[in-house]
Amino acid sequence: LERYLFRNWTPPVRHEAALDKRRTIQAFALLTRQMHKAGLVHRDFYLGHVFVHGKGSNGLLSVIDVQRASQRPSWWLRSKIKDLASLHFSSDPHYIRPVDRLRFLKSYWGVEKFTFWHRLVLFWIERKAMRIRRHTEKTMGIPYEEFFKNKYY
Repeated sequence: LERYLFRNWTPPVRHEAALDKRRTIQAFALLTRQMHKAGLVHRDFYLGHVFVHGKGSNGLLSVIDVQRASQRPSWWLRSKIKDLASLHFSSDPHYIRPVDRLRFLKSYWGVEKFTFWHRLVLFWIERKAMRIRRHTEKTMGIPYEEFFKNKYY
């Protein structure tokens, strides 16, 4: 999915690409919701671990690199937060805007408007994503802004 967004959603995004982006985000949110509803957590859930088959909205999405995946009770919020924070961290801000992140979460939760509970979980997701960011900056020795440079090919 990282390469797909790099090749197809480079700003400025054309109208057709924007529609494709919305459909892909919605399909990915539904895939993630089904996975979490079944109690499956990836534990290494980055955009690079989602494979896009085909072109455009007709393409299928598959989750790959699942050797660390595990079964948890579907109510186990901590593991879901880790998965969603990993996605939040790995979404290049140049291609995935804040409104796209909110669209993803609205589709993931199946709501039109966030409640207090959703906002609280969103805070936890952002806090965990920041921890992942700080850890990555420390281990790689580069700032987050440099993380995505020269990553795509």
